[in-house]
Amino acid sequence: MKCPECGSNIVNRCCLNCGFMTNGAHINTNDCEDKLINQKLYNKQFDTMNRNQNSFFPFLFGGLYISYNGHIFVGLLFMLIETFLFKILDILIHCFVVLYLYRLALYVLFILVSRLLIAAVSNGVCLYLDNYKINKIIKKHPKEYKEKLFNHYNFGMVKVLITIVLYILLYILLFTSI
Repeated sequence: MKCPECGSNIVNRCCLNCGFMTNGAHINTNDCEDKLINQKLYNKQFDTMNRNQNSFFPFLFGGLYISYNGHIFVGLLFMLIETFLFKILDILIHCFVVLYLYRLALYVLFILVSRLLIAAVSNGVCLYLDNYKINKIIKKHPKEYKEKLFNHYNFGMVKVLITIVLYILLYILLFTSI
């Protein structure tokens, strides 16, 4: 549906451009619009992440997806929590489950559930952390912050490689007996 006042799309009975609502009222969208513009400048995939349309990648890669979006330590934390919970599940399964087929089913079920949870929350976490970084940039560079937001470079694959190396080191330190 198109807005009768400005012609842009109406989403959830409200025009995101001018604030026109389908019941005839107007809402003030200046603060929300500025926040969205800053996030769109900072993150090129903001629209798909905001609508959680790319949930396949967080499901497949888990914490590495969060690291790819520029948040190394949060992605590493997600990976370590998932590994820690898997280790606890492994200990419990070895204590109480005798049949190997049941063990395999419980492992697969845990992996599916944990990855579904990561897929559900990862885009929101990334956008929240992006908003924190945006506010830091705005405070640091109040006059030219839009240019800084637009011209930042994420170094996505480099951050993924750093996360993998840190994860391997922390896994060796935490979960193996040296």
